[in-house]
Amino acid sequence: MNIVAAQIEVIPANPMVNAAKIIESAKKAKQFDRNVEMVVFPELTIPGYLIGDLWEERSFINECKTAENLVRQAAIDIGMYIVFGNVCVRNATQHDGRIKKYNSLIIASPNNDENEPLGYYKDSHGDWFIPKVHLPNYREFEEPRHFTPLTDTDYIQPIIIRTCFGEHIKIGFCICEDGWDYDYDIKVNALLAKRGANLLINCSCSPFTLGKNDKRNRVFGSHAKSAGIPLLYVNAIGCQNNGKGVFVFDGSSVFYNSEGQVILDLGMFKEKLFCINTDMFDVYPEAFTEVKRQTTDIDEAYQALVYGIKKYCEQSGIDNVVIGSSGGIDSAVSAALHCAALGSDNVYLINMPSEFNSETTKGLSYQLAKNLSCPYAIVSIKDSISLTKNQIDGLEFKTDRYHYNDSEIVHLSDFNMENVQARDRSSRILAAVSSGLKGRTVFSCNGNKNEVSIGYYTLYGDSCGYLAAIGDLWKTEGDVNVYAIGRYINKLAGWNIIPGDIFNIVASAELSKDQNVDEGKGDPIVYWYHDRLFKSWIQDWDRKSPEEILEWYLNNELNSKLNLPDDVYELFPTAEEFINDLEKWWKQFKGIGVVKRVQSPPVLVISKRSFGYDYRESLNCCMFTTRYKELKEIALKKTE
Repeated sequence: MNIVAAQIEVIPANPMVNAAKIIESAKKAKQFDRNVEMVVFPELTIPGYLIGDLWEERSFINECKTAENLVRQAAIDIGMYIVFGNVCVRNATQHDGRIKKYNSLIIASPNNDENEPLGYYKDSHGDWFIPKVHLPNYREFEEPRHFTPLTDTDYIQPIIIRTCFGEHIKIGFCICEDGWDYDYDIKVNALLAKRGANLLINCSCSPFTLGKNDKRNRVFGSHAKSAGIPLLYVNAIGCQNNGKGVFVFDGSSVFYNSEGQVILDLGMFKEKLFCINTDMFDVYPEAFTEVKRQTTDIDEAYQALVYGIKKYCEQSGIDNVVIGSSGGIDSAVSAALHCAALGSDNVYLINMPSEFNSETTKGLSYQLAKNLSCPYAIVSIKDSISLTKNQIDGLEFKTDRYHYNDSEIVHLSDFNMENVQARDRSSRILAAVSSGLKGRTVFSCNGNKNEVSIGYYTLYGDSCGYLAAIGDLWKTEGDVNVYAIGRYINKLAGWNIIPGDIFNIVASAELSKDQNVDEGKGDPIVYWYHDRLFKSWIQDWDRKSPEEILEWYLNNELNSKLNLPDDVYELFPTAEEFINDLEKWWKQFKGIGVVKRVQSPPVLVISKRSFGYDYRESLNCCMFTTRYKELKEIALKKTE
């Protein structure tokens, strides 16, 4: 049977646009080969996936059905089966009165035969559909909030498809999470194979995260091999968000033979149609060589970041982005990524020096703009900062309580003035410049994941921006980090488009004389240690806290447990110093860091745990466990 896998961009919350793309792609598939009998699209192709509580709007659900009917008619007109995802409704309600909705696959038939059983249930209009069995409820996924699962395993059966030669093929269809079934009791693919499927097809809308493609191949390749039949995995591309997390969908659609080998791989972030003949792969497997993707995590992360910026700007109607260029690595990487996504002419770099900015970083900022061919400007904040200092420092608030004249004086410390500088740059200069430029222009947030973790940025200052494009990148940790992406950008360019000295200067906010980069003074963060410490609090399901960290410290295990590149015991010679540092950052992480994060821009997600709806949190008290307090007492007594 000739089947076309259609890896297309799904536009969230736009059913008619998606239906038109399905029909257009189906026509192309037929032109590609007139013997094509089926074209397969991703999960929820009609509505999109991450659309929040739009699922609860009845008019939107009706629009999805209207779009579905257009595709059903197109299947008849074109003369081929069209398989695609949509939301389906039956004549039933849930206990809370909401209509029952199903994340479903539709098999639109060319045969115009109402009695052809192409699904497990019929919707409220009498049309067949296949419901999803497993509804993910972790990370950014929350399908049980909106959908009803298929729970009766008797319904899980292959669908009989009539070929143009009068033959029949039994295809086992399932939807995304149904293939990731190792933690579920119902093994959908195994059931379909046991019940006679000749081919397995999984339709997905699965977002990109680092390392996910290798895991996909292990999981779906093992399904094909266990069943002894080929498996087609079709995934969407595009950009979708849940308000706080911006997710890219990479495609990476794959065809596995009956040995679980990757035969065809459609690659990442590009719309593609590819025709396969299921019989050919079974009859002549020796004619094909297993395909392995020749990419690394850093390759894929770079593609995801550039693609995400580009698509998010397209969806938001953003023409230009203004970036505060400090001469440091974060703003340099952010600028280079935006240039790759939007073009250099649409990325405006602006350097905003104060009395504390060195000639070194000012020169690097200019050289970066020159290398990237970006429009560049310099606006000094020295006068405006002095004005604020003169106007506010010493300001007197007078009150008349109980007939006594009281007053309170405002004093701006050096630390307060650091925040004033950061706010002046973002809330005043970047906001005004982006407002005054042509087209729809915004400014970026250049914060990395370390800074986001403990709130090491200024609220309404450098926490502002339309998107935190590098907000899911640690500064130094792992193979994919801010510095690694910067070096990769230079490797792609074939020269130091990001000036080499930017990688060598100490990381510094340059907001005071104590942060002079020419004197080697920088941020109060030891990135090789704190990146890994903060990651242990966030990244895994089994999250760590000061209790585990202090226990590892006492057992001389901390270096190995956090995979530190240097010796933490030399960094903190005494237990008191170690504990003071640990408690300082934990209080930041659980306190003001949360206040800042909930007001920060969305993060472009590439890791398996990002801030936002992926890592969910609320502002509570900063608590240290009883066990931690016991360990702290032991540690401090040892050093007395």
